[in-house]
Amino acid sequence: MYTFYISPEDYKTAEQNGISPGTLEQRIRGLAWDMKTATTKPPRQQIPILKEWRERAEKNGICYETLRKRINKWEWEVERAITQPLIDRRKNLSEIAKGRRKYPIETLEKAEKNGIAYATFRQRLYNGWSIEDASTIPVMSRTDITHIIKNEYGIATRKKRPQYVKGGAHEQTSRSKGEVSNATTIR
Repeated sequence: MYTFYISPEDYKTAEQNGISPGTLEQRIRGLAWDMKTATTKPPRQQIPILKEWRERAEKNGICYETLRKRINKWEWEVERAITQPLIDRRKNLSEIAKGRRKYPIETLEKAEKNGIAYATFRQRLYNGWSIEDASTIPVMSRTDITHIIKNEYGIATRKKRPQYVKGGAHEQTSRSKGEVSNATTIR
């Protein structure tokens, strides 16, 4: 069973190791350290931030808290902590996003140039299209779809507009005129 009781001997051991009573109590009661570690592990020594360091850092666009963390928490050398510029988070995240991109940027630009929205491009890939077809085959307009539905009841999609079909015009010639695919028939 864990106990939060600190004996007078524990306070003496901690004091001999340079640990104040408040630090010992925080370690035992607040952080749930075991008694041996809490009474023997010396506290981190905080380096006081000099006024001249602070002024130099502020000239370089580094605030006091960042300087203090760099020196005391992350244990940087003072000169590095004062002079190293802050990271531009937007630029850094942008670089990370480029590295994690699922589809090549050139392909997305090609799709955009061909009038294909990103959502349409992704849906085409989800439906089994190749990246090349998904980025190059133009999207049918509502007018094109209306003409097909009114004139041919949706049966002749591949014959009517071969440039809108996966595989292009060569697939139209491979089918006989009477053959109709189940995928293109509207029922």
